[in-house]
Amino acid sequence: MAVYFIIFFLNLIFCVIGYHYKWLDKAGAFIMTMIMFLLCGLRSVECGTDTINYYHIFSYNAQFNEQRLEPLFILLRNSISEFQIFLIIFAFGTYAILYYVVQKEVRYCSIAILIFMISTTKFFPESFNIIRQSLAASIILWGFTEWNKNRISNKIKTLILFVIATLFHYSSFVAFLFLIVGNVKFNKTVTYIIIIVTLILGIFGITRNIVQNFIVHIGESNINSLVTHYVNYGYRVDNLMHFSSLILWLIPLSYFAITCYPITKMARMKYGYYYNVFFIATIVGNLLIPALDWGLRLIFSVMIIQVIVIPDAIRYAARKQRFLIFSAIMLCSISYLFYIYHLQYNIVTSIVPYESII
Repeated sequence: MAVYFIIFFLNLIFCVIGYHYKWLDKAGAFIMTMIMFLLCGLRSVECGTDTINYYHIFSYNAQFNEQRLEPLFILLRNSISEFQIFLIIFAFGTYAILYYVVQKEVRYCSIAILIFMISTTKFFPESFNIIRQSLAASIILWGFTEWNKNRISNKIKTLILFVIATLFHYSSFVAFLFLIVGNVKFNKTVTYIIIIVTLILGIFGITRNIVQNFIVHIGESNINSLVTHYVNYGYRVDNLMHFSSLILWLIPLSYFAITCYPITKMARMKYGYYYNVFFIATIVGNLLIPALDWGLRLIFSVMIIQVIVIPDAIRYAARKQRFLIFSAIMLCSISYLFYIYHLQYNIVTSIVPYESII
C-alpha cells in the first residue's frame, strides 16, 4: 500500500514545481507516467481482483464467452503468447496516449496526471482492473481533442478513434453521444442548479428505483444475451456500493464541475467544449453511479476528460476560483487516500504490484 502513497506525494511535488517551471512540469509528468506504466504493465497476477480473471481468459486452455468480449481484445489475446507482454501492451497504450494528449493540450501536465491518478481512474484499482476500458478511455480522450479542431479530417479521425475504443470496450459507444454538446453554452446558474439537484437525487436515492426498474425492464425484454448480461451485472447494488459512490465519486466530481465552470470568454474559448462533456458526464454520473454497479463503468471512459478540464480551469481562472479548484483537488486527494487505505481490508487480497513490495 505504501507504494501508492509514495507515488501520490511524488506527483504532488511535481505539481508544485511544475506550476512555476514548464519544462520541469513536462518532465515530472513523463516520470509519473512511466512509473505508472511500469507498475501497471509489470504487475503480478495476484495484484488486484481482475488481473487473475484476465489471466484465466488469456490461457488458451480456458473457456470463455467471446460474445461478451470485444474483437480487438480477442485479437490481441490470440496474437500474444505471454500474459505479461499482454499486460505491458495494454499499459503502454493507456499511458503513452495519455501523456501524448496531456503534454500537447495542457500547460499543467503534472496536475493532469495527478487528476488521472486520484479521480479519473484512481491509480489502483481502476487502472489495474479495468484493463480494456483504461485503454479505451485514453483513446477517447485523444478523440475528443481531435473533435475540438475545425478540420474535417480531425472529425473523421475522432470517429475512427471512437470506433477503435468501442472495439476494446463496448461501453465506449456512449462517447459518440457527447460529440454534439460542443457548441452549447450552458448558463452558469442553470449549470450549478442542475449539478446540485442531480447530486441530491443521487445522494438520497430518489431516482434509484426509477433507474433500476428501467434497467430491469430492458433486461426482461431479452433484446440480446449481451445486453441482458450487462443489465443483470449492473443491477447488483448494495449499501456499501452506494456509500462508496457518494464519497469517492459523486461529491468530488460535482465539486469539480462547479468550481471549473469557464466563467471568462478566454476560458470558454480554451476549454469550453471539454467542460461541456465533463458537465454532462457529471450529471449522468450523479444519477447512474449510485443506482447501478456499472453506472461508473458507463461514463468511465468519458470522465477522463477531467485531465484537460481541471488544469485548464486552473490556468484561466481568477484567483478566487483557482482557490476553489485547489480545494476540490484536496477533497479528491483525501477521498483517494482514504480509498487506498481501506481497499486492502475490504475488497482485494493484494494491492501491491509485486510480492516484494510492501
